[in-house]
Amino acid sequence: MSVGLYDADFFKYHQTIFNLEIMKLSTYYKRKKEITVMAPSFAPERYTKFFYRKDFNDGDFNQDLTKYENISYGGRAFSSNRYIPLPEEIEQCAPDASIYERYKEIFIENAASNKNYYTALVRGVHLRLSLDGRTVWKNFEKQIPNGIKGRVFFLHDFNLNDIELAAENIVTIIDKYRFSENSKVSLCNKFPIICSNYIDFYKWLYFTFSSINFLLQYNGFFTDEELVTITNQINFSQAKNIIYNPFPAASSKNDFLEEDLIKIFKQVLFLYRQQKQFLLICNDDFQIPDEIKKMFNLFTAYGKTYNRIKPTSLFYFAKQLRKKRQYHNELIIQPEAIEVFSYTQKKYPELFKMFYENSGAEFRGGELQLVR
Repeated sequence: MSVGLYDADFFKYHQTIFNLEIMKLSTYYKRKKEITVMAPSFAPERYTKFFYRKDFNDGDFNQDLTKYENISYGGRAFSSNRYIPLPEEIEQCAPDASIYERYKEIFIENAASNKNYYTALVRGVHLRLSLDGRTVWKNFEKQIPNGIKGRVFFLHDFNLNDIELAAENIVTIIDKYRFSENSKVSLCNKFPIICSNYIDFYKWLYFTFSSINFLLQYNGFFTDEELVTITNQINFSQAKNIIYNPFPAASSKNDFLEEDLIKIFKQVLFLYRQQKQFLLICNDDFQIPDEIKKMFNLFTAYGKTYNRIKPTSLFYFAKQLRKKRQYHNELIIQPEAIEVFSYTQKKYPELFKMFYENSGAEFRGGELQLVR
C-alpha cells in the first residue's frame, strides 16, 4: 500500500511550521512498513491512501476533496479551529520531521535565515499538550521520542492559554527534555497564545520566545503602568512577538474611537522611545473604519524606526514612506498614510496635532506624559 501525505499550508506558504498530524501519520505508516511519502501536489489518484491536512483557513480549498474515496482530509481549517484528534495509537506516535526533507529547498529559498528555521524545525521537539483544547492530555509525553533533547520546543495547540495548567506543564517539559542542564530553551507556537487579562499575559512572559516563530496576543487595553512593567521585562526581540489588540477594552465603538485612540498613541510613542515594537491590530467586532486599521499599521511601522540621535514625529516618519508598495507584506505606504492624516484631522483634531508635535512619551506621575 502507498500512503501520500499532503500539507496544504506548507506547499502554499512554504515557511510555516510543519503539520504535526502529517508527521505522526508518517511515523505510524512507516512502522507498518507502508510506502509513505510527502505528496508534492494534490494527486490522490497516485496513492492507495491520501491524507490532506490544512490548518489555516484562508478560503483556499481544493474543489476535488470529496471526489476521491481514498482521501482523508482534516485540520483546523475544516473544524472552526477545533482540534479533532487522530486515533490514540497515532496521537502517541513521535513526529517524523524527516518527511519534509525532500522539500527542504522550497523552504529555505529567498532568505538565508530560513535555513536556520528549517534546521530548528527538523531538530526541535514537536508536541501537542491537549486533545480537547481545555485540559492537558494525560499521555502527551508519549509523543516525545525517547532520548530526545531540544533547544527549541514547537507547541501545536491552538491557544495554549485556554488549556488548564499548560504553562506549568511546559516548564516541566523544558526542564526534563532540555538539551543540557544549563542550555537556553526557546518556545515556538504554531498559533498565537491569546490572553484577555494582564495576569495571564504576564505569566507567558516567563518563557524565552523563539525568534523563529512565537506570538503572544493581548486582547484588551494595557494600563500605562502595565505597559511600562512589560517593557522592563522584555527585550527588543521579544517585543516583536507581541500582538496588541486594544479594542476589546472599549465598551462600545464610540468609546474606543473617541477616548482610547489618544491613549493608544501615547503608548505607541512610549514604545517607540523604548525601542520596543508591538504589532497593533484592530478587532472587527464593531466594523472599525479602514482608516483606523491603516492608522494602526502606520503606528506599527513607525515603531520600527527609532533613531536614538534624532527621534522623529509620526508626520516626519510618514514623509519618508514609499509612494508605491514594493513588497506584499509592507505595512503601509505614503498614499495610505495621507488618508490616515486626512481622516484624523477631520475626526480627531487633538490626535492629529500629536502626530506633528510629539516624538515620545515618558512615564511620570503614574501615567504616560507626552514629550516633544
